[in-house]
Amino acid sequence: MRGDSPIPQARTSSPYDINQVSTSYTIRNPPANPWDPLSGTVRTDCTGAKTYPGYAGDLSKALNQKHADYKVVTPGFGQGYVAQVFRRWVPLCTIASAPAGTYTIQVHTNGVGQDYAAGHNRFALRAYSTTDSTAKDKVSVSGFNKMAIYANLPNATTSFFLTKVPAGARGQTLNVRLFDIGDSTGNGTVKVVPPPDSGLTKFTGCKGFGVTGGTAGTNLTDCAITANSTYNGKWQTVSVPIPTNYTCSSSVPTGCWVRLQYAYGSGNQPSDTTSWTAGIEGDPVRLVE
Repeated sequence: MRGDSPIPQARTSSPYDINQVSTSYTIRNPPANPWDPLSGTVRTDCTGAKTYPGYAGDLSKALNQKHADYKVVTPGFGQGYVAQVFRRWVPLCTIASAPAGTYTIQVHTNGVGQDYAAGHNRFALRAYSTTDSTAKDKVSVSGFNKMAIYANLPNATTSFFLTKVPAGARGQTLNVRLFDIGDSTGNGTVKVVPPPDSGLTKFTGCKGFGVTGGTAGTNLTDCAITANSTYNGKWQTVSVPIPTNYTCSSSVPTGCWVRLQYAYGSGNQPSDTTSWTAGIEGDPVRLVE
């Protein structure tokens, strides 16, 4: 599903212009090398995996079936292109009898030539089975290496799955890196939380490096930091020692997931686009929102 945010400059007299800011989707099969998702072959049977033009116009006209802007024929979409994709789920691919594995969705957003557009490409992804009622525990959507999240709900406390840390990681260190946190009207609190099945109520011995902690590092109470505007455009690392008594069930779909809790605080209005990455002693791990 395409996200929506203003694209202020059209390149032609038409509000539909594939040369403003277009976004293309490519679906790749499971790669032979799991650390190189782009090595997977491109699926050619995914009708929704294509280029989606940008739009810089009046939405009330583009969504009105009686208006001329709605009746514009967009190549590959016909009439009513914006109405087809604006705040709607758009199927990218249906794979019959899909073999188990990691399928890559490659997203590429760009303009042509000198690009003056300043829109935000925010969208959501979901994956599910229409034939297997138990597939909800077998299918997940995850980010590779880095993941971005946009938060704009006032007074919110968000808790989400960040990365799966198996019991075999006990005794090692999980490094969580956070970029550009704290875009809110007030301070918030970011905390790394252990999996419910880990036998732990909280992580201890965490250290911060970056805006909080500098290069030497500083101890973090409850594995939490206070997020504010001083983190703008900067990375913050939270190093989390995995204790020797850490345990969890990797075979359970919801087991072993370290969570990240972000409490923006009462009365605060966030407008926060943040990026996250995690690794265990140099080894990348899977990120899931």
